[in-house]
Amino acid sequence: MTNQRPRIVVTVAVAAVQAEPDVASRKNALYAEAVARHGATPVVLDATASPAERAAAFASMDGLLLSGGADLDPTRYDRPNEGSVDIEPDRDALEADAWAAALARSVPILGLCRGLQAINVFSGGTLLQHVEGHAGAAWGHGPAATHPLRVEPSSALASFVGADGPLVVNSYHHQGIRPADLAPGLIASAWADS
Repeated sequence: MTNQRPRIVVTVAVAAVQAEPDVASRKNALYAEAVARHGATPVVLDATASPAERAAAFASMDGLLLSGGADLDPTRYDRPNEGSVDIEPDRDALEADAWAAALARSVPILGLCRGLQAINVFSGGTLLQHVEGHAGAAWGHGPAATHPLRVEPSSALASFVGADGPLVVNSYHHQGIRPADLAPGLIASAWADS
């Protein structure tokens, strides 16, 4: 029996092409550090990863973390652009491939911010492309906007965070998923009024 640490593929932005490469690098590193801190081995991939690197990572992953970042291309969910910004089609393609590999191998998937939105889109849902007044300061440039989040008491999420009342969560994004946007087969376990 081995005590091998689980390998978690972490998809991130290509830091070098971001408006602030140093900030993007720090953000990418924080995702990897969090995975390592919780006992797993992060396998960080961005859109520059070669087909061979991607195949090796997907074949050996024990979990997938789709991290935060730019908006998904609305053409992925058959909509015109109605407020999406900083679109990165190469990252969308990487994450769609990672998603498909994770599903095929039945490994757990966690999506944070953009990653949650990607899970919904890859599952057949759509997005509300802009929620006015919802985005806080850009990451690394001040405190995030915050808002209450109601958690479904019977959900798995509630068992992790409790459901004694609304949680206060941060927001660095400007998009959302309304009930009508939710992909078939997905169940919302928390809501925010916007």
